[in-house]
Formats: sequence, C-alpha cells, structure tokens
Amino acid sequence: MATKKYDLITRFRTMPEKHCFLTLIILTLVITACKSPSRVNGKDDHNNRAKMEIDHTPMILLVNGEIFSVDSVVIIDATLSPGTLRERNKHQGDTTPSDMLITFMNNNFEKCMQIGIDNPLVRRVEFSNNHQSLQTQTIELERAHFFARVQYTSCMQQIMVQKVTQPGLKTLLIHPLPLP
Repeated sequence: MATKKYDLITRFRTMPEKHCFLTLIILTLVITACKSPSRVNGKDDHNNRAKMEIDHTPMILLVNGEIFSVDSVVIIDATLSPGTLRERNKHQGDTTPSDMLITFMNNNFEKCMQIGIDNPLVRRVEFSNNHQSLQTQTIELERAHFFARVQYTSCMQQIMVQKVTQPGLKTLLIHPLPLP
C-alpha cells in the first residue's frame, strides 16, 4: 500500500501543470458536491421560516380622497408605509359642524378607529392688502382633496366618511378600504 501511495505522489509531481490544475478543479467540485443534505436543507428551512414569520413593523395608513360641495366623496387611494404616527388626530368630540369624521371598520362594520378632519371645502386664505396689512378671508370651494393618516391595524377593512351636521352625522360614503 505504501508503494501505491508513493506512486500516486510521484505521478502527481510529474504531471504537467495543466493536468495538475484540472485535477484540483475536479477535487474541489467533488468536495463541494458532497455536502450533507441536512445542512443544505437546514439553510433553506431557515430562509423559509424567516419568510413565514409575521412582520410586526408598525405601519401608517394614508387615505387620499376628494369631496364635492354636493356632499359626495370619492376615495382616490390608500397606501401603507412603515412608521409610527407621533401626532394626535382629532376625535369626534373635537369636531365642529361641517367637519368630517372618517371611521375605519372591519368587515362586520365594527369600529376600529375614528378620526375627525377639518372641512376641506372651507379654506382660510391670507393676502396682502396694498402691501400695508394682511387680510384674512374664508372661502368655500366646489371640490377639494383631503387626506387622513392613521396608525394601521389589521382590522381596518372598510372606510366610512361622515359629515358633522347640527342634528347629527350625515353618512357620505361606506366603502372597502382600497389597500394595495
């Protein structure tokens, strides 16, 4: 056996450089192909587990819409982005007549969250009066865009837009939330 080992070593030393390089490549391929299947599957299982884990990143929901003076509302789109809201939204108790309430509900129409926004059809503008003083004027628009930002929760599946009136609330829209 010692002679066979010696013959192999001497044969390897006497090979031309091209054959030596080719032999090293073949040995490298054989060694890398002989990995244990459990190790290979272990990596795939780890990647699959990472994909299957639930992502608990807080998300902000931004809903864009348009309101018309004839009390009709259109939801343009809704987008989710990672983050946490820092500001406090206006709630139903803070609203005044002509403000809007936006309610987010689940599919059983149970309320998840409700926020109030100022009436987008009423704008206060300031302008210069002959460059001497500023004048403020309130104008009413025929139509206006609005948006609502809230901290997203998984129960938000429907959206309801209401207008605050003197006797109560007037429902303008109930619609599934158009999430991407």
